[in-house]
Amino acid sequence: MLTRSKKNLAASVQVWYGKNLDHGASLYFRFTRPDPGLPNFADRWSLCEYICSMSPKLRYLCKILGEALYGAANSRGKLLVFVTWPIEQWLVCCLLQNLGIDCMSVNSGMSAAEKARVTDRFDDVSDPCPVLVCTFRGTAFGINLQRGCSKLLMMGFPENINTLLQTIGRIHRLGQHKVQEIWVLGTDHTYDQMLQAKAVKKMVVQMLGEADLEQFHVGDVSQYKDNLRKLHGLEDDEDVDQLLAELGDSHLLMQVDARLTRLLGMRCSRLTWGSKNLYDKDGEDTQRTPHRIRVAPTSNDPSTLSPRAKRQFLCRFRNYGFCSAPP
Repeated sequence: MLTRSKKNLAASVQVWYGKNLDHGASLYFRFTRPDPGLPNFADRWSLCEYICSMSPKLRYLCKILGEALYGAANSRGKLLVFVTWPIEQWLVCCLLQNLGIDCMSVNSGMSAAEKARVTDRFDDVSDPCPVLVCTFRGTAFGINLQRGCSKLLMMGFPENINTLLQTIGRIHRLGQHKVQEIWVLGTDHTYDQMLQAKAVKKMVVQMLGEADLEQFHVGDVSQYKDNLRKLHGLEDDEDVDQLLAELGDSHLLMQVDARLTRLLGMRCSRLTWGSKNLYDKDGEDTQRTPHRIRVAPTSNDPSTLSPRAKRQFLCRFRNYGFCSAPP
């Protein structure tokens, strides 16, 4: 797609949405079909199947959409989708529109007022649009979508863990009444593994640099802290690898890595995923994905809650000013 299209900048990609009255799906097929003599598809369902055939992530997106839009009544809800590049955003929107699923998008060409109008509409519980597609750089910071959405999907791993946490913060905020469900998609035995390894290594260094190291015996603490702070936020991966090699299998590194692994809901550490042999990680020990810490109440009616939950419910509302006196 990139080699056959003459222009693929963000401004050029916006033109593809209006191509051929199918949001650019025929354009995608023409640029990516394996045989130039292969005829166009006669219906949109076959075209969507072709788009998903080359992408496990798009197929998994369809699985999540099926659960979020057509699953059990208590598990349905809006879905917030994040991608890295404008071309990815266009392809996701193209697939959704041809599947007959209404969606909105926030792109770099929009003004601040237009972005606010789209995000406010998606955050409105009464608005029927079920999907919003955004990019990490344009929408991962500064918006609040916790009122209308509790499901978030990242089609790929962002550049660093801080961006990932900020992205989750779009729905994990005060005022959120539902348990949030987060998916971060990665294709096994691909370059996605190395991207995750690099991001985790930088985050481990950051966590070590911000930790209180006086209680650990690591030699010259002041110099050790200075080295960690110099590496904080840098793009030089060799220095990060060198520092991790100096730490070795120390209990400090293991504690920080274990905390990060549980924080992100991962079944194993990502520090060794940077190997060029993408199958080395398959021999590592894995653990079960951490369970949810809490479960959303089935009803907000105090009469259906247990006595303890009822007291907590009324106490919370009294603190918010809805009740003037205890029951």
